[in-house]
Amino acid sequence: MNTIPSLAGLLKPRDIKAQTNYDVILKAWLDHKVEDLPADMKKMLDRWRKANDLLRDGKLVKMGKKSVTAPYTFNKIADYLVEEYRISYRTAYDDIANAKKFFLSTYTKDDKDFARGVMIEWGEQFMFEARANGDHKSAAVYYKALLEVKELLKDTQDKPDYENIHIPSFNLVLDPSEIGFPKVDNPDEAVKRILAKRKRSKIDQIIIESEDIEFTDLISKNGN
Repeated sequence: MNTIPSLAGLLKPRDIKAQTNYDVILKAWLDHKVEDLPADMKKMLDRWRKANDLLRDGKLVKMGKKSVTAPYTFNKIADYLVEEYRISYRTAYDDIANAKKFFLSTYTKDDKDFARGVMIEWGEQFMFEARANGDHKSAAVYYKALLEVKELLKDTQDKPDYENIHIPSFNLVLDPSEIGFPKVDNPDEAVKRILAKRKRSKIDQIIIESEDIEFTDLISKNGN
């Protein structure tokens, strides 16, 4: 079953140029033709699946009187792969790196969403276990942590990115020829020509009429 739908949605089988074992396996995976892979590549993919499972699920360890889940270290996973599949340590570490890449289980910036999903799975498991054991205080702590990981407490209102806003600068000059435009000998006449060509609106008419009203006329009309 294909467990990397996000990657499959971005890549198509035709986009993969089969040059390395990784490319060949990925191409077959996306094309749903894993069964057609050579036997050695099938075994390689099985090792990747196992390494990915160990990376995700961790292991149960005793801490005091309780058993808790702790993540495997890379060297422990390598030890397991070497013993289980009879491979070299170099191959084992290559398998771990390929498993992380193939199943997107690295906790890098590019794979942050996937890593967050894994952390949410673990956190929910811990929360449910704590609640089932009657440890409501720990369950509440996990609940709060999950809200933060899921960013449900974050204000998601869209706000301007003030750091990247660049206010345009204006270069005001009296002579347009200074900035590459034709020189205007009589600016006042040029403005009048432009205004004369512009279609006047009702607001323009109101302004014109208001300019003709003298302040003394207003006083006389008000009887003062």
